[in-house]
Amino acid sequence: MEIEVKRFNIDGQHSFAELSGDFNPIHIDRIAARRLIFGQPVVHGVHTLLGMLDCWLTSHPAIRIHSLRADFRNPARLNQDVSFSATSTSEGKVRLEATTPTAGLVRADVEWRSADRRDKRMSDIPAKSPAMESAHTLLPNQISSAAGSLPLMFDRALAAAMFPYASAKLPADQFAALLASTRVVGMRVPGLHSLLNAINLQDSSDTSVELAYSVEEFDERFSRAVIRLRSDGLSGTATAFLRPTPVVQAGFTEASRSVTPGEFSDERAIIIGGSRGLGEIAVKQLTAGGASVKFSYNVGEDDALRLAAEIGADAPTSCFQLDVLGDSGNLEELCRDFAPTMVCYFSTSPIIGAPRGRFSTPLFHELCQVYVDGFLRVFTAASSTGKLASILQPSSVSINETPFGMTEYSAAKAAAETLLRALQKSHPRIRFHAPRWGRMPTDLTASITPGEVADPVPVVLAALRQMKISLNINNLDQT
Repeated sequence: MEIEVKRFNIDGQHSFAELSGDFNPIHIDRIAARRLIFGQPVVHGVHTLLGMLDCWLTSHPAIRIHSLRADFRNPARLNQDVSFSATSTSEGKVRLEATTPTAGLVRADVEWRSADRRDKRMSDIPAKSPAMESAHTLLPNQISSAAGSLPLMFDRALAAAMFPYASAKLPADQFAALLASTRVVGMRVPGLHSLLNAINLQDSSDTSVELAYSVEEFDERFSRAVIRLRSDGLSGTATAFLRPTPVVQAGFTEASRSVTPGEFSDERAIIIGGSRGLGEIAVKQLTAGGASVKFSYNVGEDDALRLAAEIGADAPTSCFQLDVLGDSGNLEELCRDFAPTMVCYFSTSPIIGAPRGRFSTPLFHELCQVYVDGFLRVFTAASSTGKLASILQPSSVSINETPFGMTEYSAAKAAAETLLRALQKSHPRIRFHAPRWGRMPTDLTASITPGEVADPVPVVLAALRQMKISLNINNLDQT
C-alpha cells in the first residue's frame, strides 16, 4: 500500500474550477458555501479523484483506463490532512482511497492497461480551459428530461501544474472526460444545487470530442439523478443528488406575530450568530418585543445587513462582526458600552460525524472550540459589566439519543452543558439556559432526505420568555 498526505486550499479550488469549468459556489465561494449543506467550501470530488490518480501514477507508467468506479462518500474540506492510498487488487487493477482521521472520502476501483498516452487523438481536444458560466438552477420536474453536450477541453499547462503525473500518464481524451463530468454535474444537471455521489465509467470508442449527457433516471423521493455520459475517452454514468437550498427563516412579521409588544423592552440583548438560522429568529422576536439588540455575524455580512434592513432603521438593532474563535477585543469594547442584560449564543459548527465505531478526538476538539471555548470568551466579555442577568446556549436532544454519526457533536454539547453548570455555581446572580432542542430547519441541519423538523418560531420565543422568568438559580434550565 502506498500512502501520501495532501492538503487542499482555496487557491487550488479556484485553479481546478478554471481547469474543469465547474465553478459551483459550494467549491469556491466562502460566503455562499456557509449557507449550504456543509457550511464551508468543499473540494470537488473529481479534484480529489485526480489527486489520488496523480499520487498513484508517480511510480507507474502511462496507462489507459479500462473502467473506473468512484464513490464520493464525504467531501474533503479545505486545509485538512487527506491521506491517499493505493492497493493493487490484481494484475491491472488498483483500489484508490482518500481518507481523513474522521471520515472516508473517496473510494475508486480502477482497471487499467499500460498504454502510450498518444494512442488517442489528443490533438483534436482544444488545449484550453472552458469559459466561466453560471450554474443552471433546475427544478425537480426539469431534471428528468435534462440533456445536452459539452466540448472536451484540456488545458495542458494548467493540468501539468496541478497534476504533473496524471496529466502526463493519462490519455488526453480520458483526462478531459473526467474534467467534463464534474462540469456536467456542477454546472448543468443537477447544476447549482448538486452533490456528486458516484461515477461509473468505461473506456469508450465514441469518436466525438464532446461529452453528451442525458438524465437516465431521476428519483424525486431521494432527489437522486443518474446521468448518462458519452464521449471520446470515457462513457458511463454519474450519480448525483439535488442538495437542499439555503433555508429561509420566517420573516419579521411572521416570526414576531406572537410577541407581546414591549415584553422585552427592559432588555439589552446580544445575539451571537444572529445573521441567520435560529439566531435570526431571536433577533426578530426580541426587536419586536422592544429590546435593544446587537447581533453578530462572522463572514455573512450581506445576510446581517439584509436582516437589519428587514427590521427597519427605526429599531434599536444593529450588527457587528465577530469570530468567536478569534480576537474578542471588539466584543469586550461593545459590552462595556452596551452593558447587556441578555446574551443568546447561537454560534455553531458544521455537524460532521466520524465513521461507525470510531470516535474522532480531533473532531471533538474542533466542536468544543465553538461550544466551549468560544462561549466562554463571549460570557467573560458580557458578564464583566455586572449587568448580565440571563444567558442562553441551546443544547441538543442528541445528548439523550446520540444518533449515528453524531457522537462527537453530542459529546461537545454535553461538555458545553458542564461548563454552564460550573459557571452557574460561580455566578449565582446569572441565569443559565441550555434547552435540549430537537432538529429544526437551519442551513446546517439541512438534509438530502426529508425528515421531521420542529417549527423554530414558537421554540425560540419560549426560550426567550423563559430567560426572563425568575428560576431556581441552583438548577441549569434544560426545558
